[in-house]
Amino acid sequence: MQILIQSPIGQTIRLDLHYFYNSILQKHPTLNGHEKDIINSLESPFTIRRSRHDSDVLLYYSIFENRMLCCVVKTTELYSFLITAYPCDSVKIGEVLWQK
Repeated sequence: MQILIQSPIGQTIRLDLHYFYNSILQKHPTLNGHEKDIINSLESPFTIRRSRHDSDVLLYYSIFENRMLCCVVKTTELYSFLITAYPCDSVKIGEVLWQK
C-alpha cells in the first residue's frame, strides 16, 4: 500500500508502507508507531534542504520528541519517494529550498 503526500514545494511524495515497515523501521526502530510524524514532516516541515551529496535528494526536517526528524526523499522525473527517516540533533548543511 502506498500513501501519497503533498509537500509544501509541490512534490507528491510516495510513502510505500511495505518498504517503511520492512526497511526503515528495521534500521530505525525508534520510529515504530510514528508514521503520522513522518507524514507530518513531509507535509509541514520547518525546512527543506537539498543534499550536498546528491542533488536529487531532499531532506525534510521537523521537530520530533525534543529532537528533529529528518525524512530523506529521492526525486525523479516521474515521482518522489521516501528513502529513509531518522531522528537527529542537527540540520545538515545544504541549499535551503523552503523554510517556514
